[in-house]
Amino acid sequence: METINERFAELRKACGKSQTEFGKILGIRRAAIANIESGVRTVTEQHLRLLEQWEEYPVNIDWLVTGKGNMFFNSKSNALTSIRKQYHLTDAQYNLFVNFLELPEKSKKIIFDLLESSFSGRVSSNLEKNSENSLPESEEELAEKYVIKDVDEENA
Repeated sequence: METINERFAELRKACGKSQTEFGKILGIRRAAIANIESGVRTVTEQHLRLLEQWEEYPVNIDWLVTGKGNMFFNSKSNALTSIRKQYHLTDAQYNLFVNFLELPEKSKKIIFDLLESSFSGRVSSNLEKNSENSLPESEEELAEKYVIKDVDEENA
C-alpha cells in the first residue's frame, strides 16, 4: 500500500466494516470515510487516536501512518498496550516495563535483588505477607497490602 489513505481503506476492509460502520467508530459520516479512502480528505490525528483506542481490533498506528510493520498488533503487543492504557503509562514507563519483561530471567533477578536491597528487604516481605491470590477490595486494602512503607514510618 502506497498511501495512508489506501492503508486506511485496507484496514476498514480487513476489519469487515462498511464505510458507515467505520464512520460510526470514528464519529464521522460514510461520505467522509469515502473521501478519506479516495484521497480527497486526509486521516487526522483524531482518527488515529480513536483507532489506537479501538478495543475491537488492536490497530498498529505505525503501520497505518508509515506502512511499516503489521496492520494489527499480535496478542502479546495487544496485552502490553492494554496494560499501558489501564495504568496510564508514559512512553518512558512503558518502554522500561517492556524492556524489563524482555530481559533474561537472570537479569530480572539481578534487578529484583537490587530493588529489594534498596528497600531493605521490604519488597519480598510485602510479597510474602500478601501472597494470597485475592485482589484488594478497596483503596485502603490496596494501600495496606501493597504499599511499601517509608523507613521513618516503620520506625515510628
